[in-house]
Amino acid sequence: MEKVITIKRDLKWFQNMFLLIICSIGSTIAYGQVEVPLKKRTELTLKGDFKFVSNTVLGKVSNDDGSDVFDPNKSYNAGGLNNQFRMGFIDIDNDPTTFNSSSADLDIDSNCNAIKHVGLYWTAAYADDNRQHDITSIKIKYPGQQSYSTITNGQIIHDYYNDSESLFKQYSCYKDITADILELENPLGTYTVANIPATTSAINDDETLGNGLAGGWTMVVIYEDDAKPRKRFYVYDGFVNIDSKAKPVAFSFNNFQTIPNGAVHGKIGVIAYEGDKGIIGDRFQVMSNETNRYKSLADGINPMNNFFNANITENGKNVKTRVPASQNTLGYDADLFDIKNVRNSIIGNNQTEAKFRLSTNNDGYSVMAVAFSVEIYEPAIHIVKRSKYTANGQYIHPNDVLAPKQEITYNLTIYNDGNDDAKNTIIKDVLPKNVVFSEKTMILPSKRIKVKYDKASRTLNFIVPNKMVKIDSEPFKISYNVIVDTECESINTIDDILVVDQPVMAEFNGTLNETIKYSKGYNHINSCELPDFYQFKLAIDISELNCPNASRLVSIPKKKMNSQFAVVIPGEMDEVNKSNNTKSGGIASGDIVKSSGTPESPLKSDLKLTKTINDLINLNEIYFDFDKWDITKKAEIELDKVVDIMNNDYPNMVIKIETHSDSRGEENYNLTLSQKRAESIYNYLISKNISKNRILSYVGFGETRPVNNCKDGEDCSEDQYQKNRRSSFVIM
Repeated sequence: MEKVITIKRDLKWFQNMFLLIICSIGSTIAYGQVEVPLKKRTELTLKGDFKFVSNTVLGKVSNDDGSDVFDPNKSYNAGGLNNQFRMGFIDIDNDPTTFNSSSADLDIDSNCNAIKHVGLYWTAAYADDNRQHDITSIKIKYPGQQSYSTITNGQIIHDYYNDSESLFKQYSCYKDITADILELENPLGTYTVANIPATTSAINDDETLGNGLAGGWTMVVIYEDDAKPRKRFYVYDGFVNIDSKAKPVAFSFNNFQTIPNGAVHGKIGVIAYEGDKGIIGDRFQVMSNETNRYKSLADGINPMNNFFNANITENGKNVKTRVPASQNTLGYDADLFDIKNVRNSIIGNNQTEAKFRLSTNNDGYSVMAVAFSVEIYEPAIHIVKRSKYTANGQYIHPNDVLAPKQEITYNLTIYNDGNDDAKNTIIKDVLPKNVVFSEKTMILPSKRIKVKYDKASRTLNFIVPNKMVKIDSEPFKISYNVIVDTECESINTIDDILVVDQPVMAEFNGTLNETIKYSKGYNHINSCELPDFYQFKLAIDISELNCPNASRLVSIPKKKMNSQFAVVIPGEMDEVNKSNNTKSGGIASGDIVKSSGTPESPLKSDLKLTKTINDLINLNEIYFDFDKWDITKKAEIELDKVVDIMNNDYPNMVIKIETHSDSRGEENYNLTLSQKRAESIYNYLISKNISKNRILSYVGFGETRPVNNCKDGEDCSEDQYQKNRRSSFVIM
């Protein structure tokens, strides 16, 4: 929280006035308000836990008058406030390309775990007159890597840069880095984050700042661990200023039901800016189930009347697995702890909502994100769909190639792995394009399962009797076959020679918890003998069809592979252990093995396919300035990658350009704007000597093809809107 404090650069004067400042600081807060309300970023249901990985990027250089010089790369464990000190960058990596850097470790005490969500937050005061760095771009060095990866296009949650009343110009950003983490060979270890734009005393020595400078970063990591209880996980973020003049800010988590009997366990984590060790009055509170009144939270290092006190802690202890491991982070808080729920006095049995509140009567602070988990009571319907070749019973692998008229057997194994009986269960399998359902091959374990097949939508619906999905019911199996259906007349684009599986879905509710739930199915067994999901995109070999209209598709290259190939190793269904996920993730690191050659397939073919240029190279989103269609400098960087691959790697590649917008604004206007942007991309590629004959079309689709449910009238987050503002280069 920004403080308007003027402090002379005289340590003796400061010492004489310190008590006066402590008493009056509540009146020196610039203003307190909810800039961005705390809203849900992520909600997951699984067996597991969550962690914070955090550190700060600014540290003490000296006292305000230049005395007591200190190395900010060392852990600072003394008292004092960032307002008292000259603040400088922490930079631990000895890398000339970084101006600040700090590290922290991700350590999960379990051999069998699978990361499901990683959200990275960073914040700092950035009051330079002319900002030289993009606040949405930072660097991160992942475990086991020698060089940094660049994170771009972070979402700005809030930025005070254009606020004339703001002194520190604090900002806060977010980026979902789950996909990057899942690609690591081992996601556990040391993460180093660098180049977080911020102001130091050396850059801006304006006395009106009062040296109230701070900055830091936090990764929120949610992971599956089958040895832990089943929980609902929430991550909220926003930008909430709290000061003594503002009313307390309340928020709540709902859409869960706690267990009906026994002790209820909950966990909470909070990320905040500008809490101070020496100034009391700030509180983090929870509504008590016992008294129906707010109760102040506390642990061994965060007292109830000074909860936000500049530290990085877990369950009341300073987190030491970071560099530096300062006990006083001078203005940055990341605290994670189990809620002390004696006699279920805070969160009770059968409770469906947890309410929290932020308040102060003195010290001001800002909250950027809150994470919460609670053990829940509800059914969990799980479906594992395994694909085999009907002819020989072998499992289908992700890199296999199919043949026209080839028959595939789908085996579903279904069970309730929750702690409540399920009711009204419907299993839905939307069959892929380019296959035909063979109704005569259907095998059901009971005639009481009702089957409906809608040919138009290719959807199989199984209505399951309640007694088959009780918590003590045995898993049951359903199997049916499909036949690869590809004819020359139907082949126009690459989509017509791909079989792309989607997860099987389940819809159900419980006997005590009657809220309708949905779960996604799985399609392979990971190294922990637990079900998981990996999307198969199987190519169909059309070389024997001799289709004149599709000859160009036979030789389209697939993603260039390294000398080693990643292969999913399927396990036998009978060996699966039950897992309480209702959300599927990707393949965990232990599920990938390296082989010296291309994976063997029952069908041999030289066919290699891909769908978009994004599948071939790491292509970031191409962004345009608001309401404009000019190619920006950032866009040029990405478009030059397209030029390079078309000129040097695939000189015969033919593409279509497609651009899309989000649903905000009038529909016809969005259509026109996206068409102009498509034309701008087309003209840029032509200017770089890409032949017009290699670009079949450039079309702007406006808001007509969203990738999510953010349509007209829907209230969506900026991240959801951003996913719909995209450009694609479809390979023909």
